[in-house]
Amino acid sequence: MGVFIRLSYLSLFIILVLSTNIVVNSFFADNDAGTAAAKQAAVWNKITGASPSLGPWPTTFQLLKLFIESMDPTIHYYSDEIPSGRQKLIHSVGATAKFHFQWSGAPRYTGLFQSASYGIVRISSAKQWDESKDAEAGSFTPGMGVKLFRTNLPSGNFVAMRALMPQDSWNPFKYTWANHVSHSNLNLALKAIAAKFGTVTAWASHVGTSDLSAYTETGNTVDTPAYPFQLLFVPNADLQHGYSDNFVLSLPDLLAQIPSGTRLYDVYALDTPNENEKASILGSMVLDSQFVQSSYADTTLFFRHQQFEEDIAGRPDWAQYCNDVYKCNVCPLDYNCFA
Repeated sequence: MGVFIRLSYLSLFIILVLSTNIVVNSFFADNDAGTAAAKQAAVWNKITGASPSLGPWPTTFQLLKLFIESMDPTIHYYSDEIPSGRQKLIHSVGATAKFHFQWSGAPRYTGLFQSASYGIVRISSAKQWDESKDAEAGSFTPGMGVKLFRTNLPSGNFVAMRALMPQDSWNPFKYTWANHVSHSNLNLALKAIAAKFGTVTAWASHVGTSDLSAYTETGNTVDTPAYPFQLLFVPNADLQHGYSDNFVLSLPDLLAQIPSGTRLYDVYALDTPNENEKASILGSMVLDSQFVQSSYADTTLFFRHQQFEEDIAGRPDWAQYCNDVYKCNVCPLDYNCFA
């Protein structure tokens, strides 16, 4: 068994090295004509019109494709559907709902940070969970993809989670999530995945938000975009303390219990990577439907990952605090940014 494991890691490394220069150069966006409301309705009809069956989870052999295919579509493909011929190899099973951001206070940022009424959120697990294991065994790695529709433009997207490593609880709302996660303490498999994402970005554990600030929900271009360094999603206390650390329900069944109108998260932001800064409230993330299981969402719905390099380009002053992914501490895992 030990020899087999060593050979498997060697094979994984060889595949990774051979695949780093495979690049897809052509990307085709959807026809983005239509209002934000109409586009949300169209995608939601596809989600609810599909079979409510889950998955499927990729096989071990299928997972190897992650190290062969190009990562370019993950960051450069502007579409609400996964590119033809590709398979969702991580975050393959989850549940999806409609939502809106309820922003509060005077606007600090631009674009969708001022109005984002037509969103889709999908909460999923990065890998297949094992219901027979205790939470401490590390079988559950939840996270979310967020899609915000804009009139006559591609949707704005980002992803968030607590960490790349599995968590010690079956409760998906136990911890604060963020669009940047710590790059430290990764196991060998996650280091290989991070290295693969590293073929298209130097910031494999960071997801940009500048695209969200560049255009309004109604499709207007922002002259001077303003965006945060990091978004933090603090779970509703009723959800955070309302579910057991032990396994009770599968993730989709647990999410299906949450009623429309529920405030899922309070949204906080950090303006800069300066660790002396404290996070401040932006608003809340509020459900506009119940979560549903959908084969379309599990196999076809696509959430683009924006390169963090694009954020840095617009905020070169951040480099004094955060010029390398290995030196860039992130809240809340690396330090506490809450007052």
